[in-house]
Order: sequence, then structure tokens, then C-alpha cells
Amino acid sequence: MSITRTVDELSVVCLAEEEPAGSRAEGPYALMRVAGSMALGLTGVLASIAAPLAAAQISIEAAQPRLDLSILASLPSKTVVLGVLDLNDPTPETPAVIALRIGAALRHVPPSRLVLAPDCGMKYLSRDVALAKLRAMVSAARAIAEPAR
Repeated sequence: MSITRTVDELSVVCLAEEEPAGSRAEGPYALMRVAGSMALGLTGVLASIAAPLAAAQISIEAAQPRLDLSILASLPSKTVVLGVLDLNDPTPETPAVIALRIGAALRHVPPSRLVLAPDCGMKYLSRDVALAKLRAMVSAARAIAEPAR
């Protein structure tokens, strides 16, 4: 499960069988969106969804804002879902640039707790650009996982 908050939306990504009642499914995924203000009486519902995730993993969009990843060292038990694609830039990154971003995270989190992801906003890119960025991400991950011999 992943919960991501942006200025415009709160996204919950989960297995279809865990889809909250009354939510709208998109493709093989389930979607729940909180738009605008949320009644205080509903905060317990949101907390019950977010609490298990907060205990196990954290999703960080790190490429676009170019975050300092040293904070990851203070999360010794969490799986880190790390955004490594800058989706504000329509030019696909090279695998080397993405590998540098991955390497910055690996200085603070072991590979067993690092999950790579794009930053939020892929739907705004053309299909060609999105695929090029994802291919570069896969190439970078492979290069790090299987160093040249």
C-alpha cells in the first residue's frame, strides 16, 4: 500500500481486494481521493488506513525537489519508496543521473529496504517521454544491482 499527498490530491494505492468501500477503481488499482477539506469525524478513517503504512514504509518524492536524503538514516526500520524521476523536466534522464539519485539513497538505506518509483505526475507526460524515463530508471537499477565485472 502507498499513500501519496500532493497539493491537489491524496492517493491511496493498494491491492484491489483491499479497496476501501465506496472508492473508484482505475485499472488494476483502487483509488480513494480526498478533495478539499475533510470533516474532522473522518480523520479516524484516514488514520486507520494510514497507520499500517506509516508503520512499515514511507514514500518520498525526492527527484523533483532534490531532497537531502540523509533524513532516511533516521528511519531504520521503514521500507523507503523513493521517487527518482524528475517529472517536471520533459527530457528523459540518463541512467547515470538516476543511478546517482539511487546511490544517494543507498548511503542511508540498505538495498533491501529501498523501492524505486517515479515521482508523482507521470500521467502528465507524453507516453514516449514516460516510457523513456521508466526505461532509464530500470537501466539504472540494473546497473546498480549488477555492477560491471
